[in-house]
Amino acid sequence: MLLHMLILYVKPLSILFSVTPLSWADWTVVLYLSFPVIIIDEILKFFSRKSHGLRFNFRLRRPDLLPKRELRDK
Repeated sequence: MLLHMLILYVKPLSILFSVTPLSWADWTVVLYLSFPVIIIDEILKFFSRKSHGLRFNFRLRRPDLLPKRELRDK
């Protein structure tokens, strides 16, 4: 982020990279569009790290269909 800020707002670097600094209106659009993505990502991380409660465990195997341990270990 610091490098992005330097390239945008330090005059020789912005000329070298052919970029123009963002206005306040541009920054508000960036924040407006990125805020929901950040919130959704944090909610998904919360549910994936939570040890109890809502978890999305899909079990595709049924234990009664697997061979018995004694037969498997012979």
